[in-house]
Amino acid sequence: MLIAQLSDLHVTLPGGSPGAGVDSAANFARAVAQIEAMQPKPDGVVLSGDLVDLGRAVEYERLARLLEPLSIPYWLMTGNHDDRAEMRRVFPELPALPGVPGYLQYAVDLPGLRLLLLDSLRPGTPAGELCPQRLAWLDGELAAKPDQPTIVFVHHPPFAIGSPLLDRFRLADGENLVAVIARHDHVQLVSCGHVHRITHRRWAGTIAMTAPSTAHQFRLELAPGASITPVAEPPAFLLHRFDGEALTSYAVLVD
Repeated sequence: MLIAQLSDLHVTLPGGSPGAGVDSAANFARAVAQIEAMQPKPDGVVLSGDLVDLGRAVEYERLARLLEPLSIPYWLMTGNHDDRAEMRRVFPELPALPGVPGYLQYAVDLPGLRLLLLDSLRPGTPAGELCPQRLAWLDGELAAKPDQPTIVFVHHPPFAIGSPLLDRFRLADGENLVAVIARHDHVQLVSCGHVHRITHRRWAGTIAMTAPSTAHQFRLELAPGASITPVAEPPAFLLHRFDGEALTSYAVLVD
């Protein structure tokens, strides 16, 4: 089972750039073309938040056009740059969290592998959160299928990566997510976006990591007081391979 994870697309309107002078839509189009050409082709694509730059319907409409060449399923998630209502306007098929209108949080059941896609958007701030309703849903879904290997995706990292400014904008209630994940040893990986750089660590009894961006990366700044600086490093994405026993994750540069 192969799952591609593309994160922090920041698709803009033509002529726009989310930073570092990059054409984020063109970069994303190249990533889509590369995935389509892969052998074997991934079984699906998780788009793990910050799909567009300003959360506008016209940007989501452009994203929809950019996704048209994909011949495999894709699953959309929210990030802090996204707007749930505008996403639903363009992608009305998006499932809602049962009993809690609005949240774009859902499960994807695949042969031998389960994906749980969380909605950590907290409107008005770059930081994220998972309220009690969203966490309870996650806990229930994990408890319902304890023998099914599972990857949990959430846009905001629930852990510090060592970048003082980025760490201010991580998942605000990450300790609550720790408590849920640590109860379920079938979670193979917790994979995030948001920080535009690859990191990985041991966390909550499993592995956690962050994905690169298909738009631009953030310069690695670990000194106190450092700013967040977009840099035109190569766009990239993750590829997660589950062979029935173990999960291996790869970083893939966009050609």
